[in-house]
Amino acid sequence: MSDPGAAERLRWLVRHLSVWLLALVLLLLAVAVAVSYTYGVFTSSSANPSNLLTSGSMTQVSTADDEAILTGKDLVPGQSTTGSASITNAGDASGDFTLSGEALEDRPGPGGGTLSEVLTLRVVESPGGAVVYTGALADFDSVRLGTWKPDEKRTYDITVALPGSAGNSYQGSTASLTFAWDATQSH
Repeated sequence: MSDPGAAERLRWLVRHLSVWLLALVLLLLAVAVAVSYTYGVFTSSSANPSNLLTSGSMTQVSTADDEAILTGKDLVPGQSTTGSASITNAGDASGDFTLSGEALEDRPGPGGGTLSEVLTLRVVESPGGAVVYTGALADFDSVRLGTWKPDEKRTYDITVALPGSAGNSYQGSTASLTFAWDATQSH
């Protein structure tokens, strides 16, 4: 057997070209089918529209908002002054509430007496009469008022008294204290 020449090979290829093209198309079709099964033809999806998430809030309402709860002008030994405030948890979450004394200011009078050291402060939750704090005005820092649910409202009666034992050194003295009602989300 002798090797066929290039011309003879070319004639044989042209005569069988349709068979070769058909084999190539079948091979490509087989590859396409295999790829579609390998990578999956079927797909599915579902949606849950309008999922809405919002954050809650911690707010409170005070009946004495930005105003003095009590004033005691020209107190003499043995007198007191009272006031009250109602605080509401107006937020969406339960909160841990505290009452703090801030920005204490003392202005001694001519006798040099520091009034906050002799004034007594009494904070009582009403109704019920639960004493929240009693002591010297100067010593008041902060007290926990407990955990309040949304829309819970509590009222506090506040009394400041100048004891009968206060001497002349307190004449003309003044003292002021800011009451701050704070809430943080309870866990």
